[in-house]
Amino acid sequence: MALDLPAWAIKAVDKYRQNFLWHGRKEANRGHYLIAWPKVTRPKELGGLGILDLKNLGRALCVRWCWLIRTEPEKAFPMQESDDVQALLSMAVTTEIGNGGNTLFWQDRWILGQRMEDLFPLIHSMIPRRKRNKRTVQEALTAVTWVHDIHGVASIPVIMEFIHLCDILVDITVQPEVPDLADQANGEIRQGPNSIIILGSWTLWRHRNDCVFNNVSPSIATALILAGDERFLWDMAGAKALAALPVHGGTAMVEVV
Repeated sequence: MALDLPAWAIKAVDKYRQNFLWHGRKEANRGHYLIAWPKVTRPKELGGLGILDLKNLGRALCVRWCWLIRTEPEKAFPMQESDDVQALLSMAVTTEIGNGGNTLFWQDRWILGQRMEDLFPLIHSMIPRRKRNKRTVQEALTAVTWVHDIHGVASIPVIMEFIHLCDILVDITVQPEVPDLADQANGEIRQGPNSIIILGSWTLWRHRNDCVFNNVSPSIATALILAGDERFLWDMAGAKALAALPVHGGTAMVEVV
């Protein structure tokens, strides 16, 4: 199961599981299902039957496998990491650099406790996917190889990010005899997504009320602006877990400076 199964494969397996659950046999009419499958796969605490969601299970096992690759590489063979797995892993894991041989330069959370994408989004967007997913810190810092990974037109903002990145990397050295140390991200980073969920729900509820009672037109752009304003106010009020999460765009540059 520690594989990124295609949607059609999961759908086919789920069809057999549904038929067995409701009819005790392999084939059955689709219309005879008593409850929608997404509700069935909810935890019992949320009104479901607790049957495992294969997509989420596979994603969780992939993250676990990638964690083993970083912490106990002798027990796990390398695998291609999907974008979803990369995002979950980078949110939950931070790395202290030793020899840099087991840490991805462009993808992992290792520089100032953040990822390159968080601190230098413009430069990160100019790195080919193949380089992002394979370039280790050890390789990148050898003869400044990371510079050759950057492809595209260097605008003024990109040059500014490049200078900041160089200033940070000049103080980083690898220790050939010391392995990288992967560990769980600090508590504030782990709690940050919970704050984002609460903030998002609050923002949607406010925007919904404006639409219903104040004749405001539904707008994703407006909701995002409201969320940004709320986040700023929450930061000012001392929401440390929320403030620990990176912000892309202009705010990210302010944080780097």
